[in-house]
Amino acid sequence: MTTTSLVLSEEQTRILKAVAATRMIKGTETSASVSAVIRKLIDDAMPAFRQEVEAR
Repeated sequence: MTTTSLVLSEEQTRILKAVAATRMIKGTETSASVSAVIRKLIDDAMPAFRQEVEAR
């Protein structure tokens, strides 16, 4: 995997951490990983991203 950095607002950071913690508590993730939350968001949006790029 590639490592990158993101510039996020405090609110965005807070909600991503909360979602990650909630997923760990529910048992859908083994750790409170913000990276896992972001990867899932990207995976879910991948068809739209590809369509946008191919429409250029």
